[in-house]
Amino acid sequence: MEEVLKIIKNTNLKDIIKISTEDILSKLKKDGFFPEDLDINKFSKIFTESLYTDKQEKKRLFYRFGRECYKNYVHFYTLIDAIDFIEERVLSSLNFMPIEIIKFVWDYFEFIKNQISYGYLVSMVKSDKDLIRKELKSVKGKSLELKDLFRDYLVWANKISEDIKKLRLSESNYTTYVPVFNSQNGKFSKFFKKEDFLVLKDIHNRLINLAFIIYTSILHRKFIILTPAYMEFVKLISKFISLASVNIAVKYSEENKIDPLTGVFNRRALDIIFPSQFQIAQISNKPLSIGIIDIDDFKKINDTYGHIVGDCVLKRIADELKNSLRESDFIFRYGGEEFLILFPFTKKEKACKTLNRILERLKSKSICCLGYTLKITFSGGVEGIWDSSNTFEMIEKADEKLYQAKRSGKAKVIC
Repeated sequence: MEEVLKIIKNTNLKDIIKISTEDILSKLKKDGFFPEDLDINKFSKIFTESLYTDKQEKKRLFYRFGRECYKNYVHFYTLIDAIDFIEERVLSSLNFMPIEIIKFVWDYFEFIKNQISYGYLVSMVKSDKDLIRKELKSVKGKSLELKDLFRDYLVWANKISEDIKKLRLSESNYTTYVPVFNSQNGKFSKFFKKEDFLVLKDIHNRLINLAFIIYTSILHRKFIILTPAYMEFVKLISKFISLASVNIAVKYSEENKIDPLTGVFNRRALDIIFPSQFQIAQISNKPLSIGIIDIDDFKKINDTYGHIVGDCVLKRIADELKNSLRESDFIFRYGGEEFLILFPFTKKEKACKTLNRILERLKSKSICCLGYTLKITFSGGVEGIWDSSNTFEMIEKADEKLYQAKRSGKAKVIC
């Protein structure tokens, strides 16, 4: 190794790495793959200055660099792909070098990617563990069915994240903590149709396979494999809970959690579905938005035409929402003439556009109820998960925007 280092120090390898790094990162940054404030010179300096440092110092350096990139919202796969491009450029510049030099450079970049991956991994685990523990606490307050369905998976996810954090192999066979999921289990069969069960079973089996990969990667300290496996594991846990939640919501709708007048979910269903979707969005780092709308001048409609016409208007608005929204969106009758819409995996801006589109459609037509032709509008407020720490805060902020819309002339949505 000393002989190899001596040869390398007599080459212009540092300059090759520096130029390759700056060229490739500048292009990727220009194309929008990296944040505008990414310090390319700092990136390049780390890659070149650590070339001849000892192994422990390299570990610390690139581990910290990985954590810093995570903190600054540099996408993991984008960064790893960029390092692959840099490595390819450097290696192609060393075509006529001895094989020992080529191997040294290849090992160097593999080491970099592995340690940066570890930095990302530790940061993600720390963030996810807080959310998983929070969700475990919230499960205690849910119905017995939700406890049975979700708690085991959250405990499993918590156990795996703890083992990753400590780089610890499971004290017993890793399958010991795997929840039991089969069609003979009554608590599952009563909620899921056969086709839904098969989808969830497939996710369950994929989770088992990922757990195997995770523990194998811990054993061999292969963080470049462990990090994406962990990311996929958390994503699938979230997907499992999300799909199960939808099935449970349907089950609850069969148990009088549907508003009898409008056919949408009622407040009781909201108290079950919204907290679960909120925690899923937090764990999976996915967007979630809500909109609250209130029919304009509804009291005047009731006073002028009677409550039967008012009920008809509520039905028509509910139908308009159902026909305009995705099957994955949830509609709740929130109050007398108020509706709350839950938009899973949707940014606030998109939810806002959707409600504005529905409002414009309503403005362009009339509603017929018991022989009366009425022009109906609504006012609304939209809020997203990133600006709120809990469901109550999200609703409070959306509600405040709704009343801003009312005070500023009605028939508008404020986001």
